[in-house]
Amino acid sequence: DEENDSSSVTGTTEPGATVTLTLEDSAGTQSTVEATADENGDYTITFNTDGMLDGNYTINGTTTDTAGNSVTLDEVSGDNLNTFEDDFNSTKASITEADEESD
Repeated sequence: DEENDSSSVTGTTEPGATVTLTLEDSAGTQSTVEATADENGDYTITFNTDGMLDGNYTINGTTTDTAGNSVTLDEVSGDNLNTFEDDFNSTKASITEADEESD
């Protein structure tokens, strides 16, 4: 949202998990935001994009469940900072718990 210098992404993980996402532009300027997933595992993160360059970007992140287990989000990238919201959400970028092996 160029007028407000912010943009939001949504995702799903485990209920109560802490989600940390970092948006980085092509110049290396970063915005890192942390949120807690609701009882359904849904979260919304709003980045402050003030001062960030239009163009290429990446989003990296982790989630940590209430037991302290962490999982890393596969990097999401694109070539238009003004549309990263749609790019991120269209990948259905969920951060989910890694499959546990049963003994």
